[in-house]
Amino acid sequence: MIDGPMPLLVPLCVLSRIPRLVEGWKAPFRNGPGWFLGVQAEPGFLTAAGQAVLSQYRMRSAADRHGALVDRKGIRTPCKTRTAF
Repeated sequence: MIDGPMPLLVPLCVLSRIPRLVEGWKAPFRNGPGWFLGVQAEPGFLTAAGQAVLSQYRMRSAADRHGALVDRKGIRTPCKTRTAF
């Protein structure tokens, strides 16, 4: 069994990340309804082409939080060589 503060710190660190993960998940809609990533979107955007954009944004955002980007083919790219989306 592990002694010391480690058994308490790991769950505490994981739980402290949850608000930031939720914030990042909702970030494209920060400006309110009818907006996507700070750009006014046409009605029905998220039911059509916007759904693919949103899923790609979330995939890249999650990968970026873990220190690597994953392209469409699933290839990991180090952050220092990444390009803007």
